[in-house]
Amino acid sequence: MARPGVGRQLLTHALQALREAGIDIAVTYGDPNYYSRVGFAPVTTTIIPAPFALQYPEG
Repeated sequence: MARPGVGRQLLTHALQALREAGIDIAVTYGDPNYYSRVGFAPVTTTIIPAPFALQYPEG
């Protein structure tokens, strides 16, 4: 069983690595309540078009 907070730690580490590599934007697809904890903000497909049809467009 995974420890609580491991997913957030992995995301935080990955985002820091992307910043250090000069990446300015990261996009993910999932629960906005979860991903907002590490700094993601919801956007619509009019702002960033999805590469395929999304089952849950609000994510």
